[in-house]
Amino acid sequence: MLNNAGTVDLVGSTAHGRSAAGASVGARAASVVRRTRSLGAGIRVRPAGRVTWVYVVRGRRVRAVAVASRRLARSRTALRRAIKEMLSAKAAQTQPEFVPSVVQAAATRTAPTGQALAGSSNPRLNTALAILCHLQVQAPSS
Repeated sequence: MLNNAGTVDLVGSTAHGRSAAGASVGARAASVVRRTRSLGAGIRVRPAGRVTWVYVVRGRRVRAVAVASRRLARSRTALRRAIKEMLSAKAAQTQPEFVPSVVQAAATRTAPTGQALAGSSNPRLNTALAILCHLQVQAPSS
């Protein structure tokens, strides 16, 4: 999970066999409970230097494991929200279909404007490139 600055704040998994600091998803919760403190709602944390190991316990088993940044771990509410989002995420191998917004769809239906798709912030350079491209298109074929 990324924060607003684009930095990774939380990495976790609910897949069996994944582990964090020796505790695997599907393992008995007793192995985690001894070494961690509770944040409520089955979320348990274990600070470890610059990161915090996070475990989600349901019943007598570890349901998910994660590692959180120190910044995210400082806020109980933010960490619980991030864990909730991680638990609701579903993996898929199929690529999602792109559905353009109303504005994007309207923009693609309009006629070409003649404006360059890419250019620089220098108008003189843009004009020179346009002239060069125009000359290349109109060059006589041999």
